[in-house]
Amino acid sequence: MKLGAFIAAVFIFYTGNPWIGLIMGMIGGLVLAFLHAYVSIEWSANQIVSATALILIAQGIVGFLMKPIFGQEGQTDFLTKIPMVKIEPLKKMSLL
Repeated sequence: MKLGAFIAAVFIFYTGNPWIGLIMGMIGGLVLAFLHAYVSIEWSANQIVSATALILIAQGIVGFLMKPIFGQEGQTDFLTKIPMVKIEPLKKMSLL
């Protein structure tokens, strides 16, 4: 999740479009999930060990690339938010 959020922030930072950042963040998380599945299934790796290794790799990548990309460590400046989308039929439903 951390790598997906980082990829989303990078794409929002460079494009200014939060929708592209959202899609690229989901793709980044999907790639990491596929990598975990591949290692667990094809190499018969222990899933806990594989997941722990991928989490540590993701944390290392994010920590290493924060300063070169955003110019500071720890957190980014304010990025563009996704605009509010109003879906009128959902507003009329009693459960929501």
